[in-house]
Amino acid sequence: MSAETKNNYQYERYEKRHIPNYRKNTYVDGNTVRQLNDVPSRREEERIEREKRRKRQLNPGNIAIPGVSVGNIIFIACVSVILIAVAASFINIQNKSVALKKQVVSLQTEIQEQKTLNNEKYEEILNGVDLAQIYKRATRKLNMVRAENNQVYKYKNKKSDMVKQYADIPGTQKNK
Repeated sequence: MSAETKNNYQYERYEKRHIPNYRKNTYVDGNTVRQLNDVPSRREEERIEREKRRKRQLNPGNIAIPGVSVGNIIFIACVSVILIAVAASFINIQNKSVALKKQVVSLQTEIQEQKTLNNEKYEEILNGVDLAQIYKRATRKLNMVRAENNQVYKYKNKKSDMVKQYADIPGTQKNK
């Protein structure tokens, strides 16, 4: 056994002797063998630290990205969920807009068809009315008489197209 001093610490160094049949020739008293705890040298500590770092780097579960923490990952996850929700709502609104445009186009074509149909019916009605026949029926069967020029009074109303007569118009003679 020899003693060494490093950094004001005294270390004992045990030299192993080569003894043949060591296990057969030695006797250990008691149920446990006491071992003296050596203070590991600095190189040994550095080697242990290097092995720990290497194991951490090789272990895929312990991947550490500098500048990224759990809070940052949660924030990015929340932002991505919000972006996906906004994109989905935008697509939904876009689909509704397209459906409304198609509905407007179909309604416009329906309106155009109804206008065409109404114009055709109007022309049929106008063509079916014979003014000469109406005049004959009014004068012969209903004994109506055409108004003379002095019986027609013209009145201009600026407010509306309808005229209500509450009293006799002055300067006219009423035939009774």
